Amino acid sequence: MDQTVISVSHDEIRDPAAHAAKVIRRERVRIDAADRAILDAMRGRFEAVAAIGAAKRRAGLPVYDAAREAALYARISEMAGDLAPAALALWRVMTAAARRMEGLDVRHEEADRADQAAQSALPTTLTLELPDAAMLTTVTTILAVHECVPAAMTWDGAARRMTISVTEGSAWAPAMLSDLTAQGVRIPEMEKVAEMAAEMTTGQAAEQSAPSRPRCGLLGRKLGYSYSPAIHAALGDYDYDLHEVPNEEDLEKFLKETPFDGLNVTIPYKVAVMAHCATLSPRAKAIGSVNTLVRRPDGTLHGDNTDDAGFTAMVEESGVDPAGKTCVVLGSGGASRTVVAVLKRMGAKRVVVVSRRGEDHYGNLARHADAALLVNATPVGMYPNVDASPVEDLSVFPKLEAVLDLIYNPPKTKLLADAEKRGIRTVNGLRMLVVQAAVASALWGCSAYDAKRCAAIEAAIRLGEENLWLVGMPGVGKTTVGGLLGEALGRPFVDLDAEIERVAGMPIPEIFRTRGEAGFREIEAEAAMTASRGRGTVIATGGGTVLREANRRAMRESGTVVWLQRDLSRLPTEGRPLSEAKGVEKLYAEREPIYRAAAHLEVDANLLAGAEAVAEHVIGRLMRA
Repeated sequence: MDQTVISVSHDEIRDPAAHAAKVIRRERVRIDAADRAILDAMRGRFEAVAAIGAAKRRAGLPVYDAAREAALYARISEMAGDLAPAALALWRVMTAAARRMEGLDVRHEEADRADQAAQSALPTTLTLELPDAAMLTTVTTILAVHECVPAAMTWDGAARRMTISVTEGSAWAPAMLSDLTAQGVRIPEMEKVAEMAAEMTTGQAAEQSAPSRPRCGLLGRKLGYSYSPAIHAALGDYDYDLHEVPNEEDLEKFLKETPFDGLNVTIPYKVAVMAHCATLSPRAKAIGSVNTLVRRPDGTLHGDNTDDAGFTAMVEESGVDPAGKTCVVLGSGGASRTVVAVLKRMGAKRVVVVSRRGEDHYGNLARHADAALLVNATPVGMYPNVDASPVEDLSVFPKLEAVLDLIYNPPKTKLLADAEKRGIRTVNGLRMLVVQAAVASALWGCSAYDAKRCAAIEAAIRLGEENLWLVGMPGVGKTTVGGLLGEALGRPFVDLDAEIERVAGMPIPEIFRTRGEAGFREIEAEAAMTASRGRGTVIATGGGTVLREANRRAMRESGTVVWLQRDLSRLPTEGRPLSEAKGVEKLYAEREPIYRAAAHLEVDANLLAGAEAVAEHVIGRLMRA
């Protein structure tokens, strides 16, 4: 940034007031000239935006390009340097104005008025009464999506009641209140909040007939469980359905006869759908695959690739710049094409595609020992085959800076876990999944791309879908706290010791007596592995479950591990074979470093009054994580 060098002159010493007036007049001339230049530049920018929009409409192309806008913000931030915060604020205002000029954000002014009215009309503390405890995760997701960070928050599990407060002068977003009440949440202080929010956000449009909800969805062969419906529900108000088409012969019929406004496309149709598109985006053409379809006004299809933006976000999250470096991509399918295109665009010196039968295969990985970035674009390691890894020994890549895995279930594959052990940065595919969905939603005209909203959705998915493991000494209260957490979060609860007794058909002391500790650990390991394959489960482990490395890996790869701690003098020993045989002090000395290494979070129960308080504390920590 240019700086004016200020020195003290003879005139300033003799008459400071006169000198100041002279400087003010001179610098105000510069400011006026700068303002005129800015206005001229803005006028030229808006004219260019209008010309591009008109050209796109004539060609039947989507007008709004979310990826372009996201890239613009990144470029402005880089160019602005220390002026980045002010520059980004200015550019966001200009892009919002451009969207309104193009008719892409018709609800903007109504939303502004709604926020202003809400600021003066709503109290700073609201009580949220949930219809059942299972709604807690949904409510916290809604708060996160609307970027609501309460100044204070409490949760009464027994009454299913949450109170949230904001600082004086802050506003409650009407859309957030509307989302809460739509989920059956009652807000006693604001019985009419849903009606008010609807009136504020719809404005004059309420007098017109309501438009039909956009019809969107996911197209693939076998979809099974998918995060996509939940992600799109958080992104905007439109339908999102799963469409399974069993074979390619049925694809044309589906695309012609099924009513939809937009579709995501997954395995194995990303290449096949291209033949059915009237137009393709430059990204889709360059990559050679389509993962997003847009129904144009004339009924024909436009194909785009939003995986490009999703994988770019993954690379940025890793913190590794591929420019000038060797990158190794595992797999040669449709996902691999996107990865290769992005890495080349980001300036990678060399991108090596490894396949089972190609010139570069899994038997000669050592040829690429200079690789700085490794990307898994294969399904190896995906649930339920969580013990598999495409690379058995990462030491063949001694210069690795980061490992990226497009798989997001499990949250941490064996490949990522192995990289983490070596101190290598890791990123799973959830970021890519959320970002590509958000960009697709923008292409359909359903919601504007918002990086903060993407981050909030990603965090909410991690909270709601990953397992929650409780570890700690025998008798610390894992079963009691786990049961309370399961009830409060609306999640299934598994007591590993109870499961072991069920499988063995006898109490744990009897297992120790008849099969010994080794026999018990075998049953325990199988129970832990089975529990790790669940989704969103609260699991109370036995005191020694962490002793086996395979158990620890299964816990950390499938969710969050919470170490509950309590004063050793308060731990019961009756009915606990090892506590009785060794004593809790010796047992703790052996296990303390293992608990610490396994845990993501540590909770000192000595500082909290009762199991309910411990459970509430854990929930609070998870919400902030």
